[in-house]
Amino acid sequence: MWIQVRTMDGKVAHTVDSLSRLTKVEELRKKIQELFHVEPGLQRLFYRGKQMEDGHTLFDYDVRLNDTIQLLVRQSLVLPAPSGGGPGGGSKERDSELSDTDSGCCLAQSESDKSSNSGEAAAEPEGKADEEEWDETELGLYKAGEYVDARDTNMGAWFEAKVIRVTRKVPAQDEPCSSTSSPKPEDDIVYHVKYDDYPENGVVQMNSRNVRARARHIIKWQDLAVGQTVMVNYNPDNPKDRGFWYDAEILRKRETRTVRELHANVRIG
Repeated sequence: MWIQVRTMDGKVAHTVDSLSRLTKVEELRKKIQELFHVEPGLQRLFYRGKQMEDGHTLFDYDVRLNDTIQLLVRQSLVLPAPSGGGPGGGSKERDSELSDTDSGCCLAQSESDKSSNSGEAAAEPEGKADEEEWDETELGLYKAGEYVDARDTNMGAWFEAKVIRVTRKVPAQDEPCSSTSSPKPEDDIVYHVKYDDYPENGVVQMNSRNVRARARHIIKWQDLAVGQTVMVNYNPDNPKDRGFWYDAEILRKRETRTVRELHANVRIG
């Protein structure tokens, strides 16, 4: 049988054939590597909102002929070689916080993606320069240990996470001070978070605009109104199936005796 594999951003898609329902996920990764040129260790595969794990088969996930699997590529992180011959006292602790960032696909990157870094999750850097540039702070709205929702800026979806530490950028000595253009307190805050369901990602840095209080309230139908921005569960590939949580602006609300319809603009990516 064959299936479709598509990057999370929808820009690249390929048909993977010569499969069976008993094909293991790790075997599928090798075929994806041939088509997408992405190493198996950098692949995250999703089907109907569930992450596919090694050791299972396509039958375990009920993958059928011509179904679509989403590919999220984890970017590899190249660390600089340690300088000096001194003992690496805290290197293991730092390594435990290092992680890979995820993207819809790392095969191509637009100029807008290259120039924009607003809120984009970044892997924890290593070395002394990091300690000089960032400083622990208590100014953030959320403190270390608090549970929040964090947005993956490549997907646009929100995931439950925990704040590990909070830092702020230390102003450079030659940076001019201006009382008229002082940034908001949250503008230079960086949250270091760990996703609840994806601990293998390690700790990632998030801009304050992509971290917010964890959503807990279910909004009743009668309380929904046009113009509101709410969280909805949506699957871009199979809208009838369960997917990820996105922000959506309600455009139209319609109700009859038998039907309730809600039209919304889902903010993906």
